[in-house]
Amino acid sequence: MENLIFDRSLKNFFKNKKILITGHTGFVGSWITYYFYKLGCQITGISTREASTNNIFNILNIKNKIKHYNFDICDKSKFKKLSNKKFDFVFHLAAKPLVFEGVNEPDIYIKNNILSSLNVFSQIKNASVIINFTTDKVYKNKNKINYKYRETDELGGDDPYSYSKTCSDLLTKTWASLNSNQKTHYCNVRSGNIIGGGDWNKKRIISDIVNLIFKKKKLFVRSRYSTRPWVHVIEVCICLGNLIMKLKKNKQNYSDWNIGPNKKDEKNISWIINRSLVISNSNHLIKNVYFLKRKEFNEKNYLRLDNTKIKKKIKYDFNLNINQRLKLTLDWYKCYFNDPKELENIIIKQFNYAITRSK
Repeated sequence: MENLIFDRSLKNFFKNKKILITGHTGFVGSWITYYFYKLGCQITGISTREASTNNIFNILNIKNKIKHYNFDICDKSKFKKLSNKKFDFVFHLAAKPLVFEGVNEPDIYIKNNILSSLNVFSQIKNASVIINFTTDKVYKNKNKINYKYRETDELGGDDPYSYSKTCSDLLTKTWASLNSNQKTHYCNVRSGNIIGGGDWNKKRIISDIVNLIFKKKKLFVRSRYSTRPWVHVIEVCICLGNLIMKLKKNKQNYSDWNIGPNKKDEKNISWIINRSLVISNSNHLIKNVYFLKRKEFNEKNYLRLDNTKIKKKIKYDFNLNINQRLKLTLDWYKCYFNDPKELENIIIKQFNYAITRSK
């Protein structure tokens, strides 16, 4: 099995650093946990629920490599057990993540996504950097085709999920203001649509495409022309590592960061489906794709992120293109269904491919 190729300065910086990750058993959280574990960090993870069996958290046996806690993150009394522990860095990812589900369960989404953030900020003290992982959907909808949202743009949610993440995002800034005399740097990371292996969430286009290609299920599409900024989960991991190194030296105590692709890689849902079928040699399955004529609720038609700030500050150019991101994603699922024992090897190879291209 290959070893992960890390820059020496990056590995030296993170060696034995203590990191708290909330939502570490989820799709994105499990990739981030694995990445920083491989960097030599001592990781503590908190999740409200156990990971599904087909999640990389279980596939890679991550639970036995870290300190793993499973409790309701919204329960302050349970969170207090970690309040006296020292962490160098915190990644807060725990959240209810689905726009569609939030429309049907607004009370659950608003309570969970705001209260969990409040508990992280209030209970974790003396960390050098606390990153609140929010979303590109926190921006007030301009509905302009070519507009790219900047970190300084007005915020505003159009649905319960977006609203709850907007509140969480604003809470980060509020907490930084209340604790301006401390040495902690608080920041929001607003990411585009993240793809990669191990995302089995219902009502997400990649998991639906996977079911179409590998399980021959029908695919119903609610917003075929919705344009989104697609990034691979490995790119998110690389950005977070580089960003932490940057923020550790930052004298300010608050910042916002977009993580999104270059302009040419912002594609609509219909394009993503068609390209995935081409990459997987499954063009014949287009007959099983059904495009709904009306939206089930109001959501942004166009979402593009201005990534100028993060590219300039951490010297990362998002060198993967959308075809490569999709191929990496579909290759992971192909391995999962055909040769699951090779999954860790595939994951390491994919990390190394992305890391090599970023140099």
